[in-house]
Amino acid sequence: MKRIITIFSIISVMFSINTYAFNIVDIKPDDSFVQSYGHDISADIAYLQGIADSYRDKYIVTKEQFINCSSIDGFYSQLLKSLAIEELDNGKVNFNFDNVYMSKEYRDKLKQLKVLGGLSGYKAEFEPTAFFRIHRNISLIGGYVNYTKTYENPEDAYWQYICSVEEMTKEVVPYETRLKLLEKVRELNSLIVNDRSFKIFLLVDGNIDGLYLKD
Repeated sequence: MKRIITIFSIISVMFSINTYAFNIVDIKPDDSFVQSYGHDISADIAYLQGIADSYRDKYIVTKEQFINCSSIDGFYSQLLKSLAIEELDNGKVNFNFDNVYMSKEYRDKLKQLKVLGGLSGYKAEFEPTAFFRIHRNISLIGGYVNYTKTYENPEDAYWQYICSVEEMTKEVVPYETRLKLLEKVRELNSLIVNDRSFKIFLLVDGNIDGLYLKD
């Protein structure tokens, strides 16, 4: 029986992952993209400070000039890393969404980004704007995600994805699958263009515990 490419089994698996519960016990952004978003950076920082200050009854809260963001950088680096042949064959990506709390809606978007983003030429970098330390091992870091695209046109990004998959698997992607992939890459491109929210990362012992979006 001819082996069928498992691209969409990856998407199905990714959207079935469960989420876990969550308990809480002078860096400047890249102005070239933050200013184009029309953000009031001061208001976003004040919003983050309000969250941090809500814990002052129990913990010492301090605003810091810098807190190590390597776990956040690694998160986006792995998120947009191109799928390997083993991931395509197994129908499962090498990325664990379970250990980071976030809304289901945003989690589903990131799953789609993981499956399609890397091979379609998309990249992302986190630009922090504010840092707060709570107690001894809890940190809140706020900032924005700067997305970049190898191909401005989503149709070109889609074609790059198809070519990459076929080169790795040595199998022809069926026509019906191509149509669905084109739709998904267009959705992904729209997500990236419109995802301008202020992101808040909760770090515990330097590791990401939660990811929140300012409304």
